[in-house]
Amino acid sequence: MEQSRAYTIAELDQRSPHLPAIAEWLNEEWGAAQGYSLDQTLAWCRDIAGDDDQCLLAALADEQLLGAVLVVHCDLPSHAHLRPWVSGLYVDKAERGRGIGIALAQAASDWTRQRHPVLYLFAPEGRLIAFYSGLGWRPLEAFSRNGVRYRIMQRQLLPSRQTPR
Repeated sequence: MEQSRAYTIAELDQRSPHLPAIAEWLNEEWGAAQGYSLDQTLAWCRDIAGDDDQCLLAALADEQLLGAVLVVHCDLPSHAHLRPWVSGLYVDKAERGRGIGIALAQAASDWTRQRHPVLYLFAPEGRLIAFYSGLGWRPLEAFSRNGVRYRIMQRQLLPSRQTPR
């Protein structure tokens, strides 16, 4: 049995050499089906990584990219009044089942907690809803798009407690 490698979660900036690989993952998984080119997805990743109020987090083991997640202003234009959103949580297929997705989702919540009281996401109904529910996300609203049922979920983020001096 192969021993699991340790990994860290890091916030990436616009100069990160990992942005092209993340853009490729996101474009293959979601972007191309929505009409975005790889160049457009890469530009979006760079914009997020360069914005102080949005972020791109990556799971890395010895500089090898294992997964990524974004916190963005809006991931669902019909609900632009809700912000911010978790977007594009993706773990490399060879690395799944090691808790990396859980760690990335938690890191996105931790990053957001200092800025906003609530975080949103949407996912197709099914196992992803169970995954996020297990992490403290609660259903907010359901909708359909192209014959697929989705659920908008929210996670209440309590401010970090500071130790009295």
